Amino acid sequence: MATSIALQALPSELIGAICRLLPNRDIKSLRLTCRYWRQNSLLRFDRLFISASPRNVEVLFAVANHDIFRHRAKEIIWDDAVLEPVSSKEGDGPCGYSSYETDRDADSEEKGRISRHFVRLCRDSMFDGTLRLRDKPKEVREKYMKGQMNDLLPSREPLAYYSRLLQEQSDILESGDDEAALRYAVQRFPRLTKVTVTPATDGVLITPLYETPMEAEDEKSQWRGFRIITRVLAQAENCQISELVLDNNKLPTGLNHFVFEEPNEEYDDLCRTVQRPGFRRIVLSLLVGYFFDCDAEDWDFYRNGRISNLLAKAPDLQEVVLQTNYPVDATSCSGRMKDFVSLTNIFPIDKWSSGGLKHFGLSEMQVT
Repeated sequence: MATSIALQALPSELIGAICRLLPNRDIKSLRLTCRYWRQNSLLRFDRLFISASPRNVEVLFAVANHDIFRHRAKEIIWDDAVLEPVSSKEGDGPCGYSSYETDRDADSEEKGRISRHFVRLCRDSMFDGTLRLRDKPKEVREKYMKGQMNDLLPSREPLAYYSRLLQEQSDILESGDDEAALRYAVQRFPRLTKVTVTPATDGVLITPLYETPMEAEDEKSQWRGFRIITRVLAQAENCQISELVLDNNKLPTGLNHFVFEEPNEEYDDLCRTVQRPGFRRIVLSLLVGYFFDCDAEDWDFYRNGRISNLLAKAPDLQEVVLQTNYPVDATSCSGRMKDFVSLTNIFPIDKWSSGGLKHFGLSEMQVT
């Protein structure tokens, strides 16, 4: 009790400094100790996630309706990855994904058969995860892998869980509740300044990290994140967004170049978003890897002025990053000059003569 009273005597500034160093899980435990800490050690909700998941939608609404936490939100991350149905083309088999390890039920006819396609995807994911650890010291790698592998569910449980998530996702996509939650949150978060769209919020197995609007409408429906984010931001009132990040996190995904070719609603919404006062940073990831070894005419979306026009509409722009999934390393030694793109076609140099731009980045692009 004496210790509790002594802690309560600490200045509020010091308490705030201590809590800023603690992860949310520790702050949550601290808040459960007594009424004083519940009132003075607040959880951090500066970053929130939204996806086609009822739990994410529920949390976003809850924070947006909280009179304290809603004032702390500064960033919304839209998870643009979509769960795909498990294919049955490979049939079912008795073996689980960890039959070569310690899963006693992994190779048992008595436990029922399991989709071979699902098993293969799980094994591929585990293998990809271990590759991410190859540069770490052996003892660190083995300790981390052992802990992660021990947390794996028995082979047959994840498929049932995945099927439930798939059904929940289908319900959200049909109802549009994720878009409704985003619209509500944008109006309720007065300090919101950054929106990120990425397919890689979960990273990969073992090393967690924190495809694209197409020309035809039926294709566009597969890539909702970019369309919804730009539409909501373009229509929002009293919005203070200063950063829009469309990031591929080095995955073979991104924003389809069609948005920069023919006139379309998505491009118009993007323009309305960047031209807001105070908008200062944009990251664009373009999906162009399938253009490898194509004719120079296929790069006209760089030269038609629509990217330049978009950037010119942002008078307060300070940082712009353009990145693609084009395999530059495979062509950099033998690329034809006509396949290179002039920076003057992409950037509105005349608009930036005032010196407002502080940084621009290019990745996987052939430029002159």
